[in-house]
Amino acid sequence: MAGVEWSDRARISLRGIANDIAREAGRPTVADKLVDAVHAKAEAHGRQPGMGSWHKDLPETYRYFLHKRYVVIYEELNDGIRVLLVVDSARDWTRMFE
Repeated sequence: MAGVEWSDRARISLRGIANDIAREAGRPTVADKLVDAVHAKAEAHGRQPGMGSWHKDLPETYRYFLHKRYVVIYEELNDGIRVLLVVDSARDWTRMFE
């Protein structure tokens, strides 16, 4: 059965982004919607892991997808995906896996 696993790093990174939006920007509803949308996209990729994009600076089994300004990096598994990190696309996210 296809599914989505979340690494601790991915959970913490998404929670941090949501907290920044909710607290610093004062937009808790936007933060909740972002989390829900990222989870929904991850579920879709869990059903079809290969539909994500590959980047030459990432390991061959890693893929990513975008949601607004955020990059979600995941690893393909036999029966789904493991989300590894959620990061602002303005950061040099490809170097986070060296």
